[in-house]
Amino acid sequence: MRVPAEPVSALDAALRDGRFIVTAELTSPPGADAASLRRRARLLRGHVLAANVPDGQAVSAHMAPLAAARLVLEEGLEPVLTMQCRDRNRLALQSDLIGAAALGVANVLCLTGDTPAEGSPVPAVFDLDSVALMGAATGLMAGRFLDGGALRAPPRLLLGAAAHPFDESRFQRIERLGAKAAAGARFVQTQYIFDVPGFAAWLQELRAAGLGRTPAILASTGPLRSPRVLGFIRRLPGVRLPAAIEQRLAGLSDTAFAEESLAICAETAAALAALPGVAGIHLLAPYWEQRIPEIIAAAGLAGRTARA
Repeated sequence: MRVPAEPVSALDAALRDGRFIVTAELTSPPGADAASLRRRARLLRGHVLAANVPDGQAVSAHMAPLAAARLVLEEGLEPVLTMQCRDRNRLALQSDLIGAAALGVANVLCLTGDTPAEGSPVPAVFDLDSVALMGAATGLMAGRFLDGGALRAPPRLLLGAAAHPFDESRFQRIERLGAKAAAGARFVQTQYIFDVPGFAAWLQELRAAGLGRTPAILASTGPLRSPRVLGFIRRLPGVRLPAAIEQRLAGLSDTAFAEESLAICAETAAALAALPGVAGIHLLAPYWEQRIPEIIAAAGLAGRTARA
């Protein structure tokens, strides 16, 4: 894929320079509360290089990611627009990509999206998947629509993808990541990582397959906060939760549980950051973003998060 001559974002500049990257997720509200999103964006500003705004998380309606991304940008924090294929056809996806660039949102995380549960009233579209979406975005940047039509003012975008280090299928674990790289992914964010040795083994697999530097690997982790969140994490496909973490959290009061989960997160982030082949850390703390700066500091990452 042809890379633009000049960086399109601070995240793009950091990737080009080979600087360590710290990003986070900024959970979108389920209502039209711009003040909540703005406030939490300000909490992250100056601590992370960029923040993801999710798209229809948990197969439920939230503030539209393009609107959320613009609000985040207005607060001085660079957004990563999450775009998934479950709910839109190719016309809507291409339109949103063009709209993002027009609004100054250059970073786009391309996902296929979660399949609605059996019996869900939500119909799934899946006109494209994540690889095809990146192909469509790459075509737009080259000045052409998927139907072959010409585009007068091509967008300038930085494309990212998801990675699943603990998927049982080697295709999903390795080969599909290669397809995403070929389609234009410049960075990947992983599923939650708690098993650091297992993740290190996956990085070795990537290197053996000729991957691991391009796209850049951002390892994701986050605090568990409460027994309810722990239960949710246990059910997430492709997440490996070591017994040692379960033991550290067992029997704690709610307050002690939350504080111990923060300590575990900081330790995990520091260990992940020390692994060869890790280009950055992505932190997930839904509606608990105010604790992300202290996680960054406790993990020893504060000096590595300077903006471009």
